Amino acid sequence: MNTTVAQLRRAGGAEDTESLMTRLMAQPFRAFDPDAYHVMQERDNALIRDELMHGAASKAFVYDFSIKGTRVTGVSVVGARELASQYKGIKSRIVATVEKRGSLFIFRTFTPLSIDTRLLPELADEPDFYECVMEVSDIKTGNSIEVRKKEAKTESKRDGGTFDRPHYDVIAESKAFRNGVLSVLPQSVINEFKQKCLASGNASQELTIQDWRSRALAHATKNGIALDRAALANLTFDELTGLGGAAAQGLDKFKAAALALGLLTAAGAADPQTGEIAPPPPKPPAPASGASADDWEPSAEEQAAIAQREQAAAAGNQPAAPAGRRTRAAAGPAVE
Repeated sequence: MNTTVAQLRRAGGAEDTESLMTRLMAQPFRAFDPDAYHVMQERDNALIRDELMHGAASKAFVYDFSIKGTRVTGVSVVGARELASQYKGIKSRIVATVEKRGSLFIFRTFTPLSIDTRLLPELADEPDFYECVMEVSDIKTGNSIEVRKKEAKTESKRDGGTFDRPHYDVIAESKAFRNGVLSVLPQSVINEFKQKCLASGNASQELTIQDWRSRALAHATKNGIALDRAALANLTFDELTGLGGAAAQGLDKFKAAALALGLLTAAGAADPQTGEIAPPPPKPPAPASGASADDWEPSAEEQAAIAQREQAAAAGNQPAAPAGRRTRAAAGPAVE
């Protein structure tokens, strides 16, 4: 956990700000972890979609998971709203947004309200997106910050196609608000909020995408199912979580989901009628070591034909054709 200036000031007593900043900068910084970032982003997307589409507000205020033995905690988008509500000093507003629809770009500002459009045909093939700039202010301390968040309109499928993401604009705004709240509030307040949520059970135990892959492979191995590791490595986060949900419903559901995702190899493909796993096909016999395509030996019939030609050549006082390395086409009757 990183130490704040306030914590150093309490520990060091009367110390000037320059010395405090020197001590703070001398502390090691935790490196950016893409796995942790990916888990939080995907979980935020799921929380926002569930709340908008089903009207269910989650109590997963804090994420709590482990990556390579290191515990990682973070505040979710739902937790950021709860944190701002408890703090009672956060003010936010959307400053501007940019939306791309094909070659059409829509620029909006809100103080004062202004909408401007541009047609940029040279950028028509670029992915559509929605980006917002949000200002978040702490009225207790007077600190404020402007943060931006960009979300793509579409997401790629395994077959190379795309599909539209629902509520991608709201997702961008919610994440911008969360990032602004976590940037403007004192770290001591955020850490205290996380500890309270972890102690009260308002935390969500999350798995990384590699955890989902490992669990799917372990479950398949335990039940004698052969999975295509290359296909498993190409699955998205949503597909892996769906496969994990199918495994929780039973082995038959897991087999059906694996078959639909193209994970079953020839040795692990299940019969659609009985559910039995077919045995692997027999392997062709391996060629003898040292044999090559050029080592050809004539058959008995070919040897007899060669002998007859040699006798005929000897009777006619003609030189015999060489009987060394010959091709199969040369083993037929000689053409004069």
